[in-house]
Amino acid sequence: MEEKKVELMSADGLERLKKKHSELETKLSDLRMHKGEEAIFAGDMWHDNPVLYRVEAEERMLMRDIAIAREQIKNAQLIIVDSEARHVVLGSEVQIRFSDGIEETFKVLGDADSNPGGGVVSYKSPLGKALLEKKVGQKAVYHVSGHIEMVEILNITMPVME
Repeated sequence: MEEKKVELMSADGLERLKKKHSELETKLSDLRMHKGEEAIFAGDMWHDNPVLYRVEAEERMLMRDIAIAREQIKNAQLIIVDSEARHVVLGSEVQIRFSDGIEETFKVLGDADSNPGGGVVSYKSPLGKALLEKKVGQKAVYHVSGHIEMVEILNITMPVME
């Protein structure tokens, strides 16, 4: 029996993923509608038609992306935050200091939520994995691009539960 691959994410992340899925479906529909037109204008529809090959390649990529998004939505499990935790858990906002002295704050959520430039890291990322279960004052070590990085946990904030 195949084990279900759970995709942890926030409610906002699930909504963004559903929106992305819908946009991909629309793009695929539009591409298919214009597929014949583009191919016809490029010449023979069935023989050595580079435009048709390009459109079909784009169609396959969209179909793959749609299948991935559909699977992620099907396997979505919303993150339930433990507001009593004293260590980094899913949903925590973590202030860290990198070894070069730079301090940043990240929220640890799921892949669908991930936006490192916007202060959100996935729990599956090297940094996210390193932060989970750590307490204030502890150091976390992770590997990225062949380098070993170390951060210190300065503060952990749990979201307020309504």
